[in-house]
Amino acid sequence: TTCPSPTPCPVKTCVPSCDQGWTYFAPTDFCYKVYHGAKFNDAEAACVLLGAHLTSIHSLTENTFVNNMASCGIKESKYENLAWIGMHQENGKDWVWTDGTPTDYINWAPKQPDNPGKELCVQTAPDVSHDSWYENWNNLACNTVMRAYICKK
Repeated sequence: TTCPSPTPCPVKTCVPSCDQGWTYFAPTDFCYKVYHGAKFNDAEAACVLLGAHLTSIHSLTENTFVNNMASCGIKESKYENLAWIGMHQENGKDWVWTDGTPTDYINWAPKQPDNPGKELCVQTAPDVSHDSWYENWNNLACNTVMRAYICKK
């Protein structure tokens, strides 16, 4: 007697997913999550413990997505109400991402960056602000405890 040959297994297609509480963003194929209340280096360390980094941003679409995630609907009037992203200044000149990806997109607010040598870390303005910086970036002292920060993995 001969046994029938088994039917081939169906090809499994992967459905992108993220860990619980993280949000998948298809255009980048990454997951993002907002956390609260940390200085820049502490925020980066917290992200790294989760297998992530502070978010790098590489397009207007990603910038808008990240800002929408971090928005809390307040009219921002203090720098501490913004959100850390992963850009920081290295060697006193180069603005780089904590995840090591290329700096291929920049979205500075008007007249930013400023205060060279003093404000080495970057925040984004996820809420409408008094200074028209909505979704733009500002450099600030890294030891500022920020309302929010966004991790990306």
